[in-house]
Amino acid sequence: MADWVFQAPTKSGHIEKSTLKKPHAIANVTSFPVYTFRHTCLTRWAAHMDPYTLGYLASHSDFSTTKRYIHPQAHTMLAAMERARVAQSGHKTGHSADSDRLSQVA
Repeated sequence: MADWVFQAPTKSGHIEKSTLKKPHAIANVTSFPVYTFRHTCLTRWAAHMDPYTLGYLASHSDFSTTKRYIHPQAHTMLAAMERARVAQSGHKTGHSADSDRLSQVA
């Protein structure tokens, strides 16, 4: 059952029409657009992939549409900044073995 994005306690393991009706009756929700699942899925993916890939997977023809799905949160921004810091700490651009030896001699 863990392989499905929208899991449900059904034989197939995923949401079916009957599965959607039952929670709404319990929660007393009269209308629930399935579009909400798409928005939630894309919002959750946004924390783990770049916006251009997200837009491609969502089949958006305009990037401004993709931006509506991206809701940055403090912890994801901090994690991204940390990944960038770690990536830069191994910075070797413009250096070679010869230039490193020359700087040690001087």
